[in-house]
Amino acid sequence: MAKVFEGKTTTAIKTAIRETAFADLIAVFSEIYGADSVSVVGNSEIAVGCGIVKDKDGFERECVFTVKPVVKDYEDRKTATKTIKAYDRLDEAEAYAIAKTEKEKTAEEKAKAKAEKKARDEKARAEKKKAKEKEDSEGEDPSDDCKISALYKSKVYAKIEPKLYDPFRCYVKGKGQEDGTEIITAEGLKTDRAAIEKIMQSLPEFIKFI
Repeated sequence: MAKVFEGKTTTAIKTAIRETAFADLIAVFSEIYGADSVSVVGNSEIAVGCGIVKDKDGFERECVFTVKPVVKDYEDRKTATKTIKAYDRLDEAEAYAIAKTEKEKTAEEKAKAKAEKKARDEKARAEKKKAKEKEDSEGEDPSDDCKISALYKSKVYAKIEPKLYDPFRCYVKGKGQEDGTEIITAEGLKTDRAAIEKIMQSLPEFIKFI
């Protein structure tokens, strides 16, 4: 059965409530943690030793929390500047539950958006890398279907393509037009087997045919 508080003034009633709550808290904490672990440290403030912890030097220290009961207004009251509404425990609990749910929902949405952005960024980077690799590969040889190892970029290289010449098509390139090296295209070699054989004989041993 709920206790009934009476008094001549609001202040007297709230004082009675606070004193009762204070005594009840001391009794409850003393039962849970032991009377030696409960201390009064201020006006209506209790300190409770709830356990032991080791500090960074390895010494044992007491874990302490404090409690100070605050009596809420049980009816509306006015001050010089504002009106304070009566405290409704159930309304406050409902408001807290709603706020907590909204906060969790917002956190989930942010986490989902972050994960989706990460996935998009990773996909974009992968596509960019793939496009760059394709661009580099295509840039090494004027023929769309030619690929050559980066190891031989600055050297003479050749590619054999059995389907495009009988028995092969050969594309040969020097270190660059700017040094005066002649560039012979596959088209120019199609009708000149002697030129192909001459070029093949002059290629360095390290040339890889792929």
